[in-house]
Amino acid sequence: YEQTSDAGETNGDLVFGTRSTTDGSTAASRVMRIRASGAVEVDGDTTVSETLRVNKDVTLDADLVVTKGATAWTHSGGTSLVVSSTNGFVKVVSSSQYVDVESVRFTDDYIG
Repeated sequence: YEQTSDAGETNGDLVFGTRSTTDGSTAASRVMRIRASGAVEVDGDTTVSETLRVNKDVTLDADLVVTKGATAWTHSGGTSLVVSSTNGFVKVVSSSQYVDVESVRFTDDYIG
């Protein structure tokens, strides 16, 4: 469903929804909204089957969970990569064997 002006043109947000009936007796449940500003809101899980490209900052309100067996984070920018925390320490943990940083290996409390 969409909001339209008196002239019948799309006005404001474009909203996609679903209904549990086909006779129009129940209101549609919103699933996705494209706001007039260009912002997109999706309720529920979203699957991206190709590369997700983001041209601005990304804000996550939950953990980032990666399920691929062997995963790499690659930085290809012209300057540096910073990992920081504004509210506490930064922790790098492996639940198996060791953590490598450049040519230094951390195994339990041993550095070598």
